Amino acid sequence: MNATVRDAFLRDLSGVVDGADFTVVAIVIDKPKFRLTNAGELNPYHVAVGHGLDRVFAYLEERGQEDRVTHVVFDRRGASEDAQLRQECERIMQTPAAQKMRQSLRFRCAPKSTNSSGLQLADMVARPIGLRVMRPDQPDRSWEIIAPKLLPTREGGDGAGGMKVYPDSENPRTGRGSYADRPLPIHLKAVYQKGESELLHTGQEFIRVTPRVVETTRPFFAPRPSETLMPLKASPSDQALLLDLQKLDTGVQQLAHRGKQLPELTALGEIETQTAALRVRLTAEEGTLEDAQRELARIESDVAVVDAREKRDRDRLQTSSSQKDITALEQELAALANRRSDLEDLELEVMERVELHGSVVSATHAELQALAARRDTTAAARDISLAAIETEREHGVADRATIAGKVPPELLALYERQRERYGVGASHLRARVSSASGVELTGSDLAAVRSAAPDDVLLCPDSQAILVRTDESGI
Repeated sequence: MNATVRDAFLRDLSGVVDGADFTVVAIVIDKPKFRLTNAGELNPYHVAVGHGLDRVFAYLEERGQEDRVTHVVFDRRGASEDAQLRQECERIMQTPAAQKMRQSLRFRCAPKSTNSSGLQLADMVARPIGLRVMRPDQPDRSWEIIAPKLLPTREGGDGAGGMKVYPDSENPRTGRGSYADRPLPIHLKAVYQKGESELLHTGQEFIRVTPRVVETTRPFFAPRPSETLMPLKASPSDQALLLDLQKLDTGVQQLAHRGKQLPELTALGEIETQTAALRVRLTAEEGTLEDAQRELARIESDVAVVDAREKRDRDRLQTSSSQKDITALEQELAALANRRSDLEDLELEVMERVELHGSVVSATHAELQALAARRDTTAAARDISLAAIETEREHGVADRATIAGKVPPELLALYERQRERYGVGASHLRARVSSASGVELTGSDLAAVRSAAPDDVLLCPDSQAILVRTDESGI
């Protein structure tokens, strides 16, 4: 699309959005600050849902629509994510503060293929709103169109209106200060406790923050009665244990992968495929054999009929005194003799076919027996390999338990959490390169690591694993 066409398209699109009658309730999650204030315990998407439902329902109440059914449509993100979202919505609806919501709000996830105008508008306004939060001083024509459509600030309310930035920060629309500087909503009560500073990574740089203890009755986005963020310290030797722990965890993961990639498993799969094909072929071959056997049985039955008629005619010929009857019987016996000859020739041909088809079926049975023997041998080899892997895994798990027992509980809990979320719990900083990400630390990241105390627990800015410093770190 050339510049002229693009500009014309954007102008037309801006005109459509500007002329559309809709109201925006925007919840913006500041992820770097979110990680600091929530210690990674909350799902940012679910937090946004909680705040959003709170404001949407308040808007419905103001318009006297709280008793009418309102459908809340979410963009489908995947089976697992959609299931988690439904669980979160159900949890929210079970809270006492959401009693009225249960009577009116209905939730569903819709794919983009539905071409929902509401989802399309939400996609279009999301980026300008995010840019406004990140770059409030940057001129933006899209923001100028969207801003008037934000839910107006309620008189006597918390000042949030249609724009909520979480964690609490300056509202880009009203220009007011942090929510921490204003009265909190009735469902959010916080108590801040002073303490030592803590070195954490925001995703862009290392900063020191003051830990806090939050006592909350938030029904919409906090499933726990309390949260605690405290500075984490650990001796360099304790942190070094995490490298051994990570090595063992990686080894166990590799063993599991090796167990799924055994050549015996591939061979067994091929044997099963060949066996299935042979069974299909055998069914067809046995059908052909059975057809030939039925044809042979029919011919043998016809021969038996001819034999019976010949015996009857000969008996009548011996007792007959009429020349006319004798002539007729002799003619019939001659015809029966020709019929017998034809049937015997056909019988020999069909018997050869039965013998041939029978040998083919026998050969296929032999192939199946050979495959079964191969399958048994391969399965035995697979079991031996799996047993060896399991023995190695048990040793690794035992060694891991020994090392984990030497790691301080708080440090171990952080390691386990980061490993579960990001795949790697500890990263060795060697020659200024993080082993987990393979990226060299530079600039402010490297300066922050150099200025940190030896017992500060740091996170790799790229992999989010615990960054372990040693004599090889090159800092």
